[in-house]
Amino acid sequence: MLALLAGTATAFALTEALKLDRTPVARPKFDVVFSPVCSCRRERARLPVRFRKADTVDAAIVSDGEDHVRTLTEGRRQPRGRFVFLWDGKDDSGRVVPDGSYRLRLSFESDGRTIDLPNEIRVDTEPPRLEILRVAEGPLTVVARTNERARLLLVVNAFLKPSLLTRTRFQDAGVMRLVWAGPGVPPRALPAVVAQDPAGNRSTPVALPLPSGASS
Repeated sequence: MLALLAGTATAFALTEALKLDRTPVARPKFDVVFSPVCSCRRERARLPVRFRKADTVDAAIVSDGEDHVRTLTEGRRQPRGRFVFLWDGKDDSGRVVPDGSYRLRLSFESDGRTIDLPNEIRVDTEPPRLEILRVAEGPLTVVARTNERARLLLVVNAFLKPSLLTRTRFQDAGVMRLVWAGPGVPPRALPAVVAQDPAGNRSTPVALPLPSGASS
């Protein structure tokens, strides 16, 4: 009986010690959605991590099924503190990966430990679909529908060198409204509406009718 109690106490102590054993990285706070093909500021994923101590680290991207996708660093001596890993959404062969969820995997030389961070890294290369439902003037009001979470952008010369006039906040899929109460659209400028999703993908611009009195 005494031996059984002693063994139970030892196992309990070991379990509690493991609970207190902190991971080599502080809890990361990133949740990333990006598009490697958007040609915008969101075409790369920024993955900030804070290391609790210096170590030699391997970093890789793995799929949701835990398959290796891309080596980010190998045998890098990483000092204590914050570091930002960058991923361009491509695999080790230089090909853009399929849309889906990925994770950052870190391996530490000092204790032979490997950790898959729980934070989601989502690749999304599919642009939203945009349907214009109604356009009215005074002020210019556009009612549109999108098939995914997005925001509306009112631009001029969208098919040449686009210039942004205004934009809405991101909203869930469905009907949304954009209102432009600013100065009139410049002469010969062609107004259009574009839908942009959180990853940075943009729909094909939909040209709007020229405002009354504007020259064609």
